[in-house]
Amino acid sequence: MKITGIVAEYNPFHNGHLYHVEKAREVTDCKYIVAVMSGNFVQRGYPAAFDKFKRAEMALKNGVDLVIELPVMLANSSAEYFSHASVFLLESMGIVDNICFGAENADIEKLKKIADFFINESVEFKNNLKENLGKGMSYPLARKEAFIREFPEMAEVLNMPNNILAIEYLKALKKLNSKIEPVVIKRVVAPYHSIDLDNKIASATAVRAGLMKGLENIENNIPGNIYEIIKSDYENFRQKNIDNLSFLLHYILRTKDIKDVFDINDDLKNRILKISDKHFKITDILKEVKCKNYTMTRLNRAIISIILDIKKEHVTMPQYIRVLGFKKSSSEIFKELEKNAKLPLVINLAKDIEKLENRAKLALEKEIKSTDIYNLLTRNFEEKNYEYRKPIVIV
Repeated sequence: MKITGIVAEYNPFHNGHLYHVEKAREVTDCKYIVAVMSGNFVQRGYPAAFDKFKRAEMALKNGVDLVIELPVMLANSSAEYFSHASVFLLESMGIVDNICFGAENADIEKLKKIADFFINESVEFKNNLKENLGKGMSYPLARKEAFIREFPEMAEVLNMPNNILAIEYLKALKKLNSKIEPVVIKRVVAPYHSIDLDNKIASATAVRAGLMKGLENIENNIPGNIYEIIKSDYENFRQKNIDNLSFLLHYILRTKDIKDVFDINDDLKNRILKISDKHFKITDILKEVKCKNYTMTRLNRAIISIILDIKKEHVTMPQYIRVLGFKKSSSEIFKELEKNAKLPLVINLAKDIEKLENRAKLALEKEIKSTDIYNLLTRNFEEKNYEYRKPIVIV
């Protein structure tokens, strides 16, 4: 029984994701596909367009057999943490044979070569990186420029976001000494940040932008069975503006010390505190905090970490395997998972949380609270402890 793993956000699920799932099944000749998926806050530092249960349903209705949640403190983190944690979860399941990911460059050997280099960085690279950071470059730019100085012929590879994630997946596989085999699929048609909806396969960025203008704009870009799921939650989607959490951010900044919040240094802390005295809306604060030292994505993640109270000590590798949903026809996979999992399984939240050791329990409680905060985006004030009442998705 061959099983292939996919790492995704499905924010929301679109035709490009469908292509990836179908191609992954074809090229790996697998029986089942497992997706590790971000929960209610995604890697670019924003609330998800649709909640994790609806996005799990989207995936399960379009070729995925089992959806596992990537914990929020790792979903809302850099490409390195995000990728390593995702691979760690697939490895911890004990049943995954392949990981299949998309990249702009489908040359797996070239991607492996770059991954190996970043695992064993040269002295020259480290010196160049330090020099670039000293010039005020953001870390991603400083790293890219230092790499290009050693390998100018591969400059284009690090210019593409999916290539960067692919390299991080490969790094994680090697660091974990994993037997999971990587398979790369070339990303088709739409660049990651494209807002073009003319082609059947569009980027998630384009789909979200089109949705804001009207549901009818994205009919050509999503599988037919996704349309009804999105339609049923469309008004909630339109309300999911990060500025709806501005009151909460200001309360935290005025009552708590954020010095131990993950990925916030003294400089960034001081900038956020100073600028928040002049602006109320989160988007306005972010615009003024932005400078060459920090990417906007890094700043978005920092704000989410403050709001969710994600501290440095919270960001560890996953402590459990949380099932968000599965297909009835794929229930066989559960027997294998129960036999081979290297971490505790969380299927029935109310029962399974009590079986966890303290560290894992604290991590899951952080997840539950993050969902309650996510629900505040749509003024769902009565949804406290929502996750205890929401069953896993079965299709």
